[in-house]
Amino acid sequence: MKPGNEKLIAIHRNKTIVYDEPFNIWRVEEDGIEADSLAAARRAVDKLLLDERKTGRVGAKHLGWAYPGGVSLEDCEVTSIVNDDDKQAWIVAGGKREKVSIDRLVPPTDDNLALIALAIAADKRTQKAKTEAVVAWAAVPRFTSATLLAARKKAPDA
Repeated sequence: MKPGNEKLIAIHRNKTIVYDEPFNIWRVEEDGIEADSLAAARRAVDKLLLDERKTGRVGAKHLGWAYPGGVSLEDCEVTSIVNDDDKQAWIVAGGKREKVSIDRLVPPTDDNLALIALAIAADKRTQKAKTEAVVAWAAVPRFTSATLLAARKKAPDA
């Protein structure tokens, strides 16, 4: 490269912003962004990424855990995916806005609701079995220091 032909380049949120000196403008060519300043170009990238993450109002079921007692299932609307994180989304449920894990959101189809009902029923059976196991284990007599000493006295000498 000849001296004076160097390009000013900035990377913002994995987007390359290049200064076009002859036109005195900052560009993100792959997205068609042009701005008068680097700060304005960064804001345009942020807005573009935010717009790309908006989902509109997508109906969903939010799975929450409420142990003991299993799962809670709440109707919600997904409004967007959290910036820089494809693992969380913004939802509106019960009049409140909340950030939740995307893997806790289920499309509210009849098939999915049937699968959820099966999972809830299995979870209830599991909880009942766990309770029965705790009761059964609690009924098993244990040694105490007194019963151990008494057992020692009854044992023949070795």
